[in-house]
Amino acid sequence: MSRIKKIIIFLYNIIYGFIFCLLNGSSNHLECKGKIIGVKIRVNGKNNRIIIEDGVSIHKSSILFIQGDDNLIYIKQGSIMNEGGSVRIEGNSNRFIVGRNSSLINVFFSMGDDKTDIEIGNYCLFSANVIFRDWDNHSIVMANAPDVRICEGKSIKVEDHVWIGYGTTVMKGVTIGHDSIVGTMSVVTSDVPSNSVVVGNPVRVVKSGVSWNKEWLKSTCG
Repeated sequence: MSRIKKIIIFLYNIIYGFIFCLLNGSSNHLECKGKIIGVKIRVNGKNNRIIIEDGVSIHKSSILFIQGDDNLIYIKQGSIMNEGGSVRIEGNSNRFIVGRNSSLINVFFSMGDDKTDIEIGNYCLFSANVIFRDWDNHSIVMANAPDVRICEGKSIKVEDHVWIGYGTTVMKGVTIGHDSIVGTMSVVTSDVPSNSVVVGNPVRVVKSGVSWNKEWLKSTCG
């Protein structure tokens, strides 16, 4: 993309929306080819990168926050983050990646350890108030060794074409297989097989061999 086009997009965002962008530290990089409106971006540390590809739309009080070094937020072409939500990275050498043409409504992502990833595939659909956590937020220690943390962050992967229902929580160390459906208010603590429907706390498989369509099709159920 030419320098002039980048300037035009940046000015458009300033004129038609609210952007709060604060890059502290050194060698931090923001590259935005999409449209961001009502977004707060704050980066502390060094060698962090935020890349927002062409066709991405982020708006309505979303927050991108990095506290640490060598982290990456990468949102690929055509994806949407709206009606709030945030990405919060507190650590070093972490990666948050959203694939192409995924839609996230008020989703909260929390990454707090080092060298972990949250990776969302292509054509995913997440309903409101979904939470992803790849760490435990506070230290878990042994009673006889209160200064030694025994919990660690673990990466989360969501494969292509996954539908996650309202209010679901996705915990560290899980993979959600492609074409799966996670029911409303579920808690995902273990891997979800591809082409399955899972529900509950913790989730259990209630149907296999399925996929889903974003379009509202005519039902054949009697």
